[in-house]
Amino acid sequence: MINKALLKNLSKQYPDIKAATEEIVNLSAILSLPKGTEYFLSDLHGERFGEGQKVVDAALDKTRFSCVVMTGDMLGEDGDVQPLLELVDC
Repeated sequence: MINKALLKNLSKQYPDIKAATEEIVNLSAILSLPKGTEYFLSDLHGERFGEGQKVVDAALDKTRFSCVVMTGDMLGEDGDVQPLLELVDC
């Protein structure tokens, strides 16, 4: 069944073949862009996840990512920076 209201709205947005074609090309380009994955590591409080942060390293190795964002309290109460440096070295 043809939805006449939908077709009327589409004809207002895309009044001619050129406008419709441009939108199809634009949407096709957007759909073909690579999908980036962001990893967020937050508030680790100086904890280690396996020797030398191997658990985090293994998780990061399993997929491609565009960036890793590290926020929040990364150091523990003792101020030891080594766990954070191990994460950065992963």
